[in-house]
Amino acid sequence: MKHTLHCTAMLLASFSCAAAQVSPVASATDLTAHVAIESAGQAGEPVGRLTLAQALALAEDRHPGLNSARLEAQAADGRVTQAMARQNPVLSFEAENFGGAGEQKRFDAAEYTAQIEQAFELGGKRGKRIRVAKTDRQLTGFDLESSRLDVRAETSRRFAGVLGAQSRVDLAGETVVLAENFVKAVAARVEAGKVSPMELEKAHVLLTQKRIALDQANGELAMARIQLAAQWGGIHPVFECAEGELSAVPAVPALATLTSRISGNPDVARWSVEIELAQAVLAREQAARIPDISGAVGIRRSGETDSDTLVAGMSLPLPLFDRNHGSILESVSLLAKARQQGRAAEMKTATELATAHQVLTTTANRASSFKNDVLPRVKAVFDAVQSGYTQGKYTYLEALDAERTMVESQVEYIDALISARTALADLDRIVDGQLQTRKQE
Repeated sequence: MKHTLHCTAMLLASFSCAAAQVSPVASATDLTAHVAIESAGQAGEPVGRLTLAQALALAEDRHPGLNSARLEAQAADGRVTQAMARQNPVLSFEAENFGGAGEQKRFDAAEYTAQIEQAFELGGKRGKRIRVAKTDRQLTGFDLESSRLDVRAETSRRFAGVLGAQSRVDLAGETVVLAENFVKAVAARVEAGKVSPMELEKAHVLLTQKRIALDQANGELAMARIQLAAQWGGIHPVFECAEGELSAVPAVPALATLTSRISGNPDVARWSVEIELAQAVLAREQAARIPDISGAVGIRRSGETDSDTLVAGMSLPLPLFDRNHGSILESVSLLAKARQQGRAAEMKTATELATAHQVLTTTANRASSFKNDVLPRVKAVFDAVQSGYTQGKYTYLEALDAERTMVESQVEYIDALISARTALADLDRIVDGQLQTRKQE
């Protein structure tokens, strides 16, 4: 309800500001901002409330890093196409027996030869080269999926940050109202001659501090909105507020259940393909030891006899000094390295999963304790002290301490909820987005 009131207030404020502009001529800055907002709205960004599902869709569609990964996948398609290409034939032309002395001074005794030479790859080099390119293309698919999950997780974290900032603004607004009521209560007691006028001065100072804190909370909310909009390339946020219950952290499956899903994580699944790629590279380097044959066929024209003859030839490199031993040794080492990296990635992901699961469990329990136990108690104490202060049962310091304890508890509750949402985003990233949490947002 608080978030809904906050959103409504922001929308009403924006409409009021628009209605207050009575000048018939808008400034260049106003026009630029208006065009920017219209462009963003037309591009699909909500102008009012923004849900998590909408934020995720915008980020997946427009995030520059994710678009870069998509382009890399397209580039890998080009590498596959190039790997499938065969070697081009070579056309050569020769002229002999001219420019000498006697009969060879002119071109009468010259011989002309035109031939086509074609190299033939042996040892299955072309097939192995294609296999390397296609396997590398598979890896770009894992890179793309990793980037997508990273973008979703970061967007979820920043969305939680906006929800938390909105809650802090709501809380800061409530503390201003409390401080204003407290000033009235102190003023009544001063007027009745029950307390020193100095207490009223202190109450006014406290009210000023609360208003400063509200301004700071609004500034932090503005920064959180900017950071969220940056996920889809927005410079100036168009949405007015984030819609969602910060406290709606769904139950998470047991750690053992989540651990069984690690294999679907692209950071882990990719290593079976990495090993396959290393094996393909090794096979390609082993095939490179086999020399390729080049064959040539052509026709020779004799100026002296005015006749044509056929010519043919073949060339074969002799692998006496370079048998590609260095590249083979490198490929063997890289294959072993890929296997070790695959094990390391699985262990790292399992550790991250356990950590995120523990953080989520701890913060969710902490938030639940605050909601069900701490906050009701401090609220009851605060109400009792506030009522008792007007009756002279409690001192100014006791009333101030009760208010501070209640506000600090509410701040800790909000922090716990933000931490839980962040841990949930981390957990969802690790298990390949398989947690059924976003449907409940």
